[in-house]
Amino acid sequence: MVLDGAVISAPSVSARISGGQASITGNFTQEQAESLANQAEVRCPAHEP
Repeated sequence: MVLDGAVISAPSVSARISGGQASITGNFTQEQAESLANQAEVRCPAHEP
């Protein structure tokens, strides 16, 4: 995942991403997972219809 020109995560894709939803799995600590989620939300907030 590259946001604002910085690589914040480099996950591999194990299945096709369809329907606009995806999940990232791995060996993250709770702190690392929260940090990644916060970075993604700040730079790419969810679109509200």
